[in-house]
Order: sequence, then structure tokens, then C-alpha cells
Amino acid sequence: MKGNRTDGIDRNTQRSSNRLQLRLLRLVLITVTGFGILFSFITYILFHNYLERSLINSCYINLEYLSDSINSNITDVSDLIRFGQSNSAIGKYISQPDDSRYAEAAINAHDRLTEEIQNSPIGDSIQRIVIINAHDRFIQNVSVQYSTRSDLAKDIPGLSFFNELVEKNGIDLSQGFMKDPLYKENPPSILPCIRPVYADYISNEIGYIYIALTERLFLEPIIKYGAADDSTLYMIFGDHVYIADTESNTLRETSAPYSPDEKMSIRNLDPSIEVYRAQNENGRMTTFVVHPLFSDNCYLAKELSENDFYSQYRIIIILILIIFLSLFILGLFLTYLLRNNIAVPVGKLKKQIEMVALGDFTKNSEIERDDELGDVGTGINIMSEKIEQLLESRITAEKEKKELEYRMLLNQINPHFIYNTLNSIKWMAIAQGTDGIADMTTSLAHLLRSVSKGTDLNIPVSEELELSREYFNIQNYRYGGTIKLTINCPDDCINCKILKFTLQPLLENAIFHGLEPKGGAGKIDINVSRTVINERAAIDITVHDDGVGIPKEKALKILNENNSSSNELFREIGIYNVNKRLKYEYGKDYGIRIDSVSGKYTDMHVIIPASDDQEV
Repeated sequence: MKGNRTDGIDRNTQRSSNRLQLRLLRLVLITVTGFGILFSFITYILFHNYLERSLINSCYINLEYLSDSINSNITDVSDLIRFGQSNSAIGKYISQPDDSRYAEAAINAHDRLTEEIQNSPIGDSIQRIVIINAHDRFIQNVSVQYSTRSDLAKDIPGLSFFNELVEKNGIDLSQGFMKDPLYKENPPSILPCIRPVYADYISNEIGYIYIALTERLFLEPIIKYGAADDSTLYMIFGDHVYIADTESNTLRETSAPYSPDEKMSIRNLDPSIEVYRAQNENGRMTTFVVHPLFSDNCYLAKELSENDFYSQYRIIIILILIIFLSLFILGLFLTYLLRNNIAVPVGKLKKQIEMVALGDFTKNSEIERDDELGDVGTGINIMSEKIEQLLESRITAEKEKKELEYRMLLNQINPHFIYNTLNSIKWMAIAQGTDGIADMTTSLAHLLRSVSKGTDLNIPVSEELELSREYFNIQNYRYGGTIKLTINCPDDCINCKILKFTLQPLLENAIFHGLEPKGGAGKIDINVSRTVINERAAIDITVHDDGVGIPKEKALKILNENNSSSNELFREIGIYNVNKRLKYEYGKDYGIRIDSVSGKYTDMHVIIPASDDQEV
């Protein structure tokens, strides 16, 4: 049977240990997962911001390099214009009167212009260059396939944008690319530029320089730049927006990729860098980085490459996975440590507690360790020893209680009591007639009958008071009626239960130790009342005598010492036993309390619980 019980404990302990390990594992996993999510979120935010700034800075630097190349080409265009404005051969042609020497000046100017175009880095990007003089004469350099017989001296000033470009300060690209208005069949796409030529030493316009730039001027730097396949490059010339198509080597006009109100503000980014967030041609939200060109209202805008973005993201994803794996391994290691240092010791503690609950108080040294759980194990072992000692003391106390009950019953009919009673009957027989002998015999019979009847030691207070009255009658005859007894008991107390023969030793003590030393005469009052002990209803039975009183030291000795070596203490032994018997029966808050003043009185209080608070 014991083996089955132990097996049951082992199974319960194992289940408890498994539950604890499961909770520890769940706690560790939740903590690791939560920390991993938090770390990943913070890492994602920081890395995203860092990556975004890095890509934007990188894109801006690339655009800066590309814009430098394009600006260099535009500068070459400006240099070519300044050449046309300052070259002596061309200047002589423009200012030459329309006479016989005009043809020679025109040939020299044309040769010098052709030579300069051939030596210019952007010569291949010029579709046509025309110089018009004040006599509505012109010279030009143009690709053969785009030659024309039009009267350019009249056609060019008649262009819709002529006056606007002439009045601009420097090269203006805001007109954007257009079909060559000077070519009628299959006109190519050109970007016009017109600048005036001034006479020496005065500000009068004496001629114009017209340059038609091809897309090649911008496409060659872009092709060398080599943008990512998934990244679109935009060129913005005023209100005209172009996409550089490097496959067909053309500039395709399109709508603006962003609006001014879509400008972004990014922390820790150079404020000079303009960034916009908008939808691209495919309807996908993307980021555009903008860099200005040399010409006013002209910009380069580049869409950030998703491939570059996500290739960098793969790095952080791999890093996060490595961290998660490391945290998971750390969680398993922590679970192992927690199991060995918490779950297993707790399981042993629980098993030991269950063994104690089944009555096995054997000391278990396995649960004592050099840590807090070991302190708990030491406490459990100490508790087991204390419980075992307590049980042994309770068993001893129960034996003493039974012995006291037996001695109390015997004490009620001890030879000394019978001797005194018979002695009283003898004196009464001498001093009086047969009526007194009959009364004493009747009282003695009642007491003896109460001793002998039944085994129930708890009787009503009213019955205990009646027994006390019978005992007093017997003793009163001995003292010739010189002592008086009054009993006061309210109706709400008469049915409360009390141990049989509780008041007789107290009454006997009041007569023999209180009144007899005084001279035999006196009064005894027994008062019953209700009181409260520790917030519980109780009964206070007070035995009062107006005798010689009891010193405080002797009162303590009566209640706390059991000394049977002297016959004089016989009645004190009875009170000690009654007090101990009441405490055994009702608890330590109940029993006998003695209040006495030497030479005046003695009050012995019997405190018992009210019947509604006790078991009968």
C-alpha cells in the first residue's frame, strides 16, 4: 500500500515538474520571442533609416557626377557660343558691309566655325549651328542629312520662341526638345539655343547665333553613367520631363514623376538634397532624388533602385535570422539551466512536502542546497522535525488529559472528602436531631449519584450550579450555618455546557482557604454572566468569597504548579487540574483566572465558551 502511495506521489511530482518545465519553457520562449521582435523592430527602423539615407546619398552623389558631365557639355555649348561672339573671323563677317569682300569674309568665318565645331567635344551633339548678321545673311554648319535651303536669316527670327531665348541670360533649356522647325520632312528632335552677337565697344545687337542641340548631348553622359535596370532617370527642363531610354538612345517625354507637395523631410539628411515620395509610372510608391543642372529650372531626378534597396535588406534579414537563431539557442540553454536549478529542485521539494503530508517525516538531505531553494529545503526538513515533535507532544498531552480526567473523577470521591462528610454527619448527630442528618445524607447521595451516573462530562451550567449547592449544604452543616451561598445565573446562560465538577474544587478552596482561616463565618457568591473573548461569545462564572484572600505569588503557583508532595496543597492541586482540564477542552484562551486582595476577598473566574460556539 505504501509503495502504491509513493508511486502516486512520484507521478504527481513528475506531472508537476513537467508543468513547471512547460511554464519555464513558455516563459523563456515568450521572453526570447518578445526580445527578438523588439530587437528586430528597432533594428529594422534604424537600418531602414540608415539604408534610406545611404541610398539617397549614394544616388545624389551619382546624380552629381552625371550632372557634372551634362553641365560640362552645356559649358562646352556656352564656350562655342562665346567663340561665335568673340572670334575675329566671325566678327568680321558679321560686321562686314555687303560688298565685294563679303564672300571672302563669309568663307573665312564658315571655315573657322567648322574647324571649331570639329575640335569641340560636343561637335557630334550639334545638329545645326547658324550665325546671322545684320544684313540678313547667314552661315551655317549642319549635318548633311539635315541640310535645308530655307532662308534661315528670316525663318529663325520668325520662330515663336526666338525673342524669349534671346532675352534669356545665358543658355536656357526650358523650351525642351522639339521637332526641328527648320526641316520639313522627318524633322529630328532638337533643343534650340539662341544668343545675340553684339558689336565691338557698343551694346547693339548685330547678329545671332542659333544652335540646335541633339539628344546625344545628354544621352552620352547618361549611357556612361549606367543607371540600374529598375531605376528610371528623369530629365526635367522647365515644364518638360523626359525619361532617358538607353536602349533606343532617345529621350521620351512623359509627365512629372512627382509634385512639389510630395517633398519628404528625412532626419540627418543634408537639407540641400531634395527627396520626393510619389508613384512611378507603374503605380508603385517610390523615392525620387533630385539634383539641379547648370541651367535654371533644369534638374535630374532619379528613382531609387529597388534591387539595390532589397539587396541591402537581405543582409539585415540574414542578420536578424542569425540573431533569432542565437536567441533560440540561448533560450534552450536558459531552459536547461532553469530546469536543473529550479524545476528539478522544486519537484524534489514538492515530493518531500507530499511525503510529510502522508506522515513520513524522514529528513531528506537532497533538498538542502547552497541557494534559496536549498534554504527552503532546509526549512522543510526543520518543519518535518518540528511537526514530528509536535505530534509526539500532542500524544503525550492527550495521555495526560485522559489521566487528569480519570484523576478528577477519583478526586471527587477521594477518602478525604468522604471522611470530612462523615465527620460532619457525626458532629451533626451530636449537636442536632435527625433532620440535619437527613439533609446531609440527601446532599451526599445527590453528589454520589452525579459521580456515578453516565459518562458525559459536559453538563448544563444549571446542573453544575445545583451540584455546587448540594456540596455547599454538606459543608455548611460542618460550620454550623455560619457561611452563606448565593447563586446568580441569567436565563441565557443556564443551558450553556460546562465540564462536570468544575466549580466544586473552587468552592472547596473558597471555604477551606478563604473562610476557614478567617474564623469560619463568611459569604460565597457564584455569579454567571456573558462576556467576549477574542471576538467570540463566552461565559464568565465567578466564585467570590470575602475571606482572607490569596497572595499573588501563591495564586500563580495554584494555577501553574502541580506539586503533590504536601497534603496542604491537596486542594490547590485540584484547581491546577481543573484549569489544565479546561484549557485542554476549550483552548488556551479559556480556563481559570484568580483576582484576590489579601485580607479582603478572592475571585476565581471560570471562562468557558458560550454553548453556541462550542461542540458538545
